[in-house]
This record gives sequence, C-alpha cells and structure tokens, in this order.
Amino acid sequence: MGWQDEIIRLQDFLEAYYLGQETSLSPVEQALHPAFTYAGPNGETADRETTLEMIREGHDHTAQLRIVTSNHTLLHETPEVIVAGYVERHELSGGDNERLCTVIFVVDQQAPNGVRWLRTHESWIRRSSDEG
Repeated sequence: MGWQDEIIRLQDFLEAYYLGQETSLSPVEQALHPAFTYAGPNGETADRETTLEMIREGHDHTAQLRIVTSNHTLLHETPEVIVAGYVERHELSGGDNERLCTVIFVVDQQAPNGVRWLRTHESWIRRSSDEG
C-alpha cells in the first residue's frame, strides 16, 4: 500500500524536521507534485512554493513533537490518481491537535512510494491552545 507508506514516511520526516533532527527539505521537495496545493485547517491555502516556505519556517521550532497518523482510508483510486483520508495527530507539550486530512496523490513510479502529493486538505478535529 504505497500511498499509506508515503503518508507515514512524510509525516515522520516532518516530525524530525520540526524537531531540528533533519535539515534538508529534499524529501519533501521530491514528494510534492509541481502543481501541489495545500488547504490548511484555518482556511488558508498555499501553492507548492508557499508550502515549502511554511515548512522551512518551522524548522527546529519545537523541542517536543510527535506526529501520528491513523485511520488511513482509501477513498478513490484510478491508475493515475489516488484519494485517501487519514487523521493526523500532533502531540505537543501544550496539548494535542488532531486534523482530518484528505490527500490527492498522482501515481508516479519515480516518486517516493510510487505517489506524488498533489493536494492536501486539513480540517480541525480538536485543537489545543498550542499550535504545531
């Protein structure tokens, strides 16, 4: 199940990046489709470059973070596109956040786990006072 492995791989990398344990954004740059877009839980939207800049700004911004994904669900699949959903939980010192995520992947055998992220949309399930 390459798409599920990709969700876990990228979230594990982002956790390490935000903790300052990783320094290169190369794994994210390889994963995101050139036309990637992001819709955040507060209603903000971003293109690929803006998303990469937001991630860069978060480098080494916290001393405590754990990102866990669960409820991985295949919503739709064609030979070219996979749509999946999952819950993303950020465990922080100030409390936990949970988001319901929907992702559209483009099938690309050259990409990590055979898929490239085309669109991610997040909605709050639960939000603590500490953002992460």
